[in-house]
Parts: sequence; structure tokens; C-alpha cells
Amino acid sequence: MDNTITFELPANEYNIESSFNHREGYESIRIWGYNEEGSVSLLDYSRSHNPNDMTYYTMLTFPNCVEDNLQKDLSINKIEFDHESDNPTINLKFQAEAETDIQAIKDSIKNCGFKVK
Repeated sequence: MDNTITFELPANEYNIESSFNHREGYESIRIWGYNEEGSVSLLDYSRSHNPNDMTYYTMLTFPNCVEDNLQKDLSINKIEFDHESDNPTINLKFQAEAETDIQAIKDSIKNCGFKVK
């Protein structure tokens, strides 16, 4: 099962917001861009942990791109941002419960107007 999604961000038409609070054990990344219809939220990622037992909680959603705001139980292994090249990309490597979940996410990101490799 191919559990990596690489998608291109629209050149010069995306924003990345991030916040990190290491004391509270929280981090978040929000990426949004633009397609023919206007602004779309592409990816929302947050990770937090309980400092008492060091349990980590990770949430990854594709709010405007995945049909019916599909949220899957994903375990994220790596997120890489390459925003300095001519074709900015996000490489997202994760585990999903089923291959159909991964394909649904890839198809939905494509339908949202982004190039998926």
C-alpha cells in the first residue's frame, strides 16, 4: 500500500500558519490555498500530548478538499514542506486503516484542484 501523498501547492498562492507551544505540548499547522473558486483550506494538522502519561493525539483533516469533510484515523509518520522550489510541494507520509482511505484522500485532493503525485 502506497501511504505517501505528494501534492503541489499553487505557486505563490498558498499560506502556511503554524503554532507551537512546547510547554503545553501542542503544535498545529494549517495550510490554505486558492483554486478557481477562491480560498480553500487544504490541510489542518494538530498534535498534542498529555504530559502525565505522554500519550500523543494527532488530528489531520482536509476540511474543504475531502468529500463530506472525511476524517480518517491516520497515523502521521512525516510531513515535509518544500516551499522554496519552483513547484512547492507537501509530502505527507502516513498510515491509514485501509488503502481505500488513502485513495479517497488522494482523489479528493485532486478534485479540489491540486496536483497529486
